[in-house]
Amino acid sequence: MGETPHGLRGANVFTGFFPGNADMAGTYGGYDGPCPPMNDARPHRYTVRIYALDTPTLGLTGAFDGPALEAALAVHVLVEGEAIGTYSLNPAAR
Repeated sequence: MGETPHGLRGANVFTGFFPGNADMAGTYGGYDGPCPPMNDARPHRYTVRIYALDTPTLGLTGAFDGPALEAALAVHVLVEGEAIGTYSLNPAAR
């Protein structure tokens, strides 16, 4: 998390998944990609949103999360788009 050669990386949702597990505690950063359960009988849907902004920076710092990013984006979006895909690790669900 923090500064990378490609910009500032915030915290992802996995940070909040393991609060009671000391072995998994910590702040998780960046994008983890799709990983549905192997035995799930249905494909999972993934949405990627792309934004064109009117500013080179949103002024975020530290381990910001998704809601902080969305709040900072709100007043700077010129246009947006999305791509939706489905994915499964279960060959029967593909």
